[in-house]
Amino acid sequence: MKRVLLVTITLLAAFAPPAPSFGQGKGYVPKIETGEVKKEEVKPKEDTKGKKPRPGLSAEDLYRVKPSASEEKLQAAIESLYRIIDYAEEDDPEKPVYYARLANLYWEKAESYFMQAYSDEMDKEILAAQNANDEERVRVAEARRDSLLEQQKEWRRKAIKIFQEIEQKYPDYEKLDMVLFYLGNFSTQMGDYEAGYNYYTQLITSFPESKYLPDALVNVGEYYFQQDEFDTASEFYKRVVSFPESKIYPFAIYKQAWCHYNMGEYEEAFKKFVEVIQYAMKAEKEGGTGKIGLKAEAQKDIVLAYSQVGKEAKAIPFFKGIAPEIYLVLSARLARLFADQGEYEKAITMYRNIIAEDPDSPTVLTHQRNIVEAADKTADKVRTRTEINRLVELPEALQKENSSVIAQEKEKVEELLRTMAITYHFEAQKTMEKKAMLLAQEVYDHYLRLFPEGTGRYQMLMNHAILLYQLEVYEKAVVEGERVIAMDPQGKYAKEAAYTALMCYYKVIDTSKKTVVKGEEEEDQAAEMELPAQYANMVQACDRFVGIGSDDPEEIIQAKFAAAKILYDFNHFKDAAPRLEGLIQQYPSSEVAPDSAKLLLSSFTMLRDINNLNAWADKLYTMPTLAQGELLAIINKIRDRAKFNRCFQYEFDKQFEAAADCFVDYTVKFPTSKLMDKSLYNAAVNYQRARKYEKALKANAQLYNCCARSSKLGPRALYLIAETYRAAAVYDQAADYYEKYALDHPKETKVKEALIFASAFRRGLGQHAEAIRNYERYINLFKKDPKVPAVFFDIGTLYKRDGKYSEAIKHYNNYLARYRTVGGVNLVLAAYQEIGECYAAQKKYKEARKQFDAVIEAFKKLPDEDKKKVGRRGISAIAWAYFNNADAMLEEAVAVKLTRKTLKEDTERKIRITNDAEKLYLTVLSLKQPFWDSAALYKIGSAWERFADDFENSPMPSGLTEDEQEEYKLQLSEAAQLFRLKAAAAYKKCLEGAKANHLFNEYTEKAEQRLSVLEFQFAGMKEYRVRPGFLSAGANPPDFKLRKVVIFKASGDESGDKPAPPNPQPPGGAPAPGSSGTTAPGGESK
Repeated sequence: MKRVLLVTITLLAAFAPPAPSFGQGKGYVPKIETGEVKKEEVKPKEDTKGKKPRPGLSAEDLYRVKPSASEEKLQAAIESLYRIIDYAEEDDPEKPVYYARLANLYWEKAESYFMQAYSDEMDKEILAAQNANDEERVRVAEARRDSLLEQQKEWRRKAIKIFQEIEQKYPDYEKLDMVLFYLGNFSTQMGDYEAGYNYYTQLITSFPESKYLPDALVNVGEYYFQQDEFDTASEFYKRVVSFPESKIYPFAIYKQAWCHYNMGEYEEAFKKFVEVIQYAMKAEKEGGTGKIGLKAEAQKDIVLAYSQVGKEAKAIPFFKGIAPEIYLVLSARLARLFADQGEYEKAITMYRNIIAEDPDSPTVLTHQRNIVEAADKTADKVRTRTEINRLVELPEALQKENSSVIAQEKEKVEELLRTMAITYHFEAQKTMEKKAMLLAQEVYDHYLRLFPEGTGRYQMLMNHAILLYQLEVYEKAVVEGERVIAMDPQGKYAKEAAYTALMCYYKVIDTSKKTVVKGEEEEDQAAEMELPAQYANMVQACDRFVGIGSDDPEEIIQAKFAAAKILYDFNHFKDAAPRLEGLIQQYPSSEVAPDSAKLLLSSFTMLRDINNLNAWADKLYTMPTLAQGELLAIINKIRDRAKFNRCFQYEFDKQFEAAADCFVDYTVKFPTSKLMDKSLYNAAVNYQRARKYEKALKANAQLYNCCARSSKLGPRALYLIAETYRAAAVYDQAADYYEKYALDHPKETKVKEALIFASAFRRGLGQHAEAIRNYERYINLFKKDPKVPAVFFDIGTLYKRDGKYSEAIKHYNNYLARYRTVGGVNLVLAAYQEIGECYAAQKKYKEARKQFDAVIEAFKKLPDEDKKKVGRRGISAIAWAYFNNADAMLEEAVAVKLTRKTLKEDTERKIRITNDAEKLYLTVLSLKQPFWDSAALYKIGSAWERFADDFENSPMPSGLTEDEQEEYKLQLSEAAQLFRLKAAAAYKKCLEGAKANHLFNEYTEKAEQRLSVLEFQFAGMKEYRVRPGFLSAGANPPDFKLRKVVIFKASGDESGDKPAPPNPQPPGGAPAPGSSGTTAPGGESK
């Protein structure tokens, strides 16, 4: 069957696998077909021949007129001049003045039409019509614009005509030089450059002293510049140097720079650009306006010259000096120039320096993208890979603060990654070099991760699946193929993707392995198992392929059998049976028919569907192509055991007690049968199902006594006795039999489960010594089992529960020595905690405290990858360590007594230590462990409440009068209340957390008690007032200072004040309890 899959992005991916043969694809070789891969051409460094670059500013821009008045006022001025000219005599010396003014008004009127033609209103009108696809509205609007532009031209022509009449009729007009200048200027703006040139040269020749001479010289220079006669143009620009006061002077220097550049004199050009910029900067300092934007143009254009003469390493400092506001923009422009000229190393250096200069800018993404493009053009794949990895890390890092900027740049990044992935893939397809394929895969991965809604995602998924198949990463290839189908089940590539996905499944799941047929002895393993996602997907892929159809019937047979076999292997016998029936009936001569028949009979056996089992045994017996060899022996066995099998029909019909009685009856009638063990086993199983536990125990006992060594079902009977006691909740008896089973039959399949149950029951019954023996037996029998470290760890827990603290400490230290590296970081941290708690129970507090630090240090030393593996058990140990360290520090604070002699120092020390303890409690909160949260919040509250009490009751300074003592006490009371408010906030937070987490313990109870006391005190306060917002959620008490006690003296007594109370500062910088901003151990924010 011929298949061709075309996937078009910029390239085409062709994918044509042949059919598999019984689970394996034959010669499956995907390939990518592609048309021309368009690569950006490398531009020459600078071609000094042919068309030359042009500056962004010309002389025309300097003389562009904007209307100085509204259209109505402009028309009124024109009509006024009409009347003045009509009344003026021909020999009136002012008449040419009137004409000149009229010509200028005509030109202004012309420009007003231009402004209307390109006004915002006109642009919006045309754009709206275009967006609405209204061709008639577009035509009308554009016609109105064309009409306005035609009127502009008409009024311009009128203005030129008037100046021409002035020149002809008034040759002695004292401002004829002005007339010639305007004729030259207006003619040039109308596109008549020859006429403009003639007028300018006439002015230069006839009026060498005219104030318009510098402007005329520049415009003649412009004429030659446009003709690419840069040498001649430069001469005219140079003549303007004689007129430094002229407004056109800096422009002439600017154009000299361009002449030098276009003549290849880059050093001279560079100097002239610098001269222009310095001139403009000086003028700005002296109050100049710089209205023609000459500085900005020179700053932009100097980049061209710098690219020819400057060093990339010095570029940023240079641009920073001449253009501090836009120096990074100019630097980026230089980088682009280097890239356009094929100087990729210089371009990369420039972009890298720009990023280093402003690493937090959203433009970093643009610069890094440009670095990737430049690196790619160097053909250094290793370097390109490094730069791509840097690029793809940036969008997520910058997304939050610069979403609009990043969104725009992401489109370009998407296009770049899409093109690079397929280009690398195509190149790798040609060479079949694995390194190239891996690079292509990385880029595919980046694209698919970053652009879940990308325009090329559908095709990129398909190409990625192809590449993964080529790399023999079949499991991931399957996933990608399924994603293609899921995106669009009826899409362009759905049919071919379905076929190729099945080919990948044949590589991932080998359905060609020899079938292991299950019999009634595996009855206890017949429970339907959940299909792993991959297997379920393969069944779906087989069914999907069968539904699509194939020209090759072998492919259909293979897909049907693969699906049925997977269902059978996972005990989905009800689903497998009809599929197997269909295979036998439709394809009795196929290669899979015998295996299908075996699986079908086995399915009915495991289902205890005896009617169908016997019916199909008889049916297969009549099919000579199948009833032969091993299958014939199975068929005959089933037919011979019809009476025994009849008992299974009761089981199939869920008449479990009847089924059990049937099997017992069979043993009575056929006491020498080879099926004795199976009969007793099935009797016991069915009595168990019927909850006839005594009968089940009797059957299992009979089975064990008769067949403990002769049948593998004998030992299993012992296990089933234990199971019966477990079902009946007689746990001590269950444990006895589980232990006997494990001890007498250590190689049986259920030993592991038996020891697990026995250990759990002994532990629950408080029989810790027996539980420890079971744990030790488990460890000895299953040394390589991943649960062994946890089992060993639990032995220490039992020692601890029995109060054998020394044995527990020894055991946990032994755990750390044996299983530190294999038991996981959580149990390592927990072991230190358990050791510490044992020492504390022995009142060896110094040793216990070492374990606090051991937990914290152990966590801090973990590699970053291991820190991510710390779960609730490990985090709880860390919280325990910080909590106990905080408690120890709090005891130190309590020990500080406030004495009269050193009251200030004592107060400061006490509050500093309390604050340090609070920080540790806040660290506990950052770990988000509900129990430890409640404990830490209570402790924070009690610490500040205790401090408030101590502070309020601190000794007063000596020498105070009775009134001063009262004032002093009042201030102490007010200050103490602030700390009590902080304590109350912590208690409240404790209770809020308890309610949210449904957790109530000794700490929440104490917090509730203390909060009720404090709130009663607050309610009785008359003078103290809390600031608005003081107790808002997550807020901190404001910093405060006690007001100073001022004792008023008798008149004339200006002696010093009496002592004031100490001035403690609540920790205003520390986060309030439960607020964010705390730091977890090791510096990681939790």
